[in-house]
Amino acid sequence: MNFAGRPLNPRARFRRHFQLTVFGLILAGLTVVIVLWGPFLWDLLTDQERFKTWIESYGAYAALVFVAAQFVQVVIFFIPARLRNSPAATSLARG
Repeated sequence: MNFAGRPLNPRARFRRHFQLTVFGLILAGLTVVIVLWGPFLWDLLTDQERFKTWIESYGAYAALVFVAAQFVQVVIFFIPARLRNSPAATSLARG
């Protein structure tokens, strides 16, 4: 039933169930990531030197990993923004 009290057509019902399923899977995935890797990620993301070392450990792919980390920072807001302004970010931007 929708808000007007009329039953939804099968296509709208499927779309609604699909949206709820996708939302549930995303929420479950984030929960698993937080439970399994939360402390490691928090330590890594709050220490600029450790973050720089982690990024540099990827060698030739360091710039790509840094861009991916910045993308995730935009999507997941709780990553400290000061990492973006760190010396590691500046040195990676220069090449």
